[in-house]
Amino acid sequence: MTDLAAVAPAARPTKAARTRRRILDAAARLFAEKGYSVTSLREVAEAADLRDGSLYYHFSSKEELVDEVTRNGVARAVEHIRAAVDGLGPNASAARRLRALIRAHLESLCTLGDYPAAVLNIAQHAPLAIRERQLQQLRPFGGLWTGVIADAQAAGVLPLPPSAAVVRDLIFGAMHATVRAGEPGTRSVDEVTDALTQLLGLPDL
Repeated sequence: MTDLAAVAPAARPTKAARTRRRILDAAARLFAEKGYSVTSLREVAEAADLRDGSLYYHFSSKEELVDEVTRNGVARAVEHIRAAVDGLGPNASAARRLRALIRAHLESLCTLGDYPAAVLNIAQHAPLAIRERQLQQLRPFGGLWTGVIADAQAAGVLPLPPSAAVVRDLIFGAMHATVRAGEPGTRSVDEVTDALTQLLGLPDL
């Protein structure tokens, strides 16, 4: 007997969920383009084709909205990157895992829309209290990176010292400077991945 529940189509998002997503997408675009400080909730409402009151039904403040944009951006990036690394299987070498991590991060900058650029812009220009909350949301993401880098150091692929956290931040700086989130016409993922892995001294794979 066929299990109808197993073959039933996934439930469509509710109208409220679709509206919430529209608000988040509009906010991410504005935060990426203009930054946190000069973006108003009225502008977000207009970009989402809503009245101000409708936006406040979903988000009570700009702070709540920016926290949710950050949470969404981080969750999407972590999902994409973790899938790339886990897809190598448990027996993948530390060098292969680190290369996959670098490539997946660069891909996330290019393919996940306005969210990566919004998260980076918020990290640079938002008030301290917001940046501290953002840092808390970014900890699992940073932990994923430091874990893979520490494995590479333990395997002798990367030197120790510096610490895994310092290596991570240096790699972040290089990636974000050469493949700018949300900007077309930047260097290709392949080019930057190859350059970074060569600079790090990773073996050819």
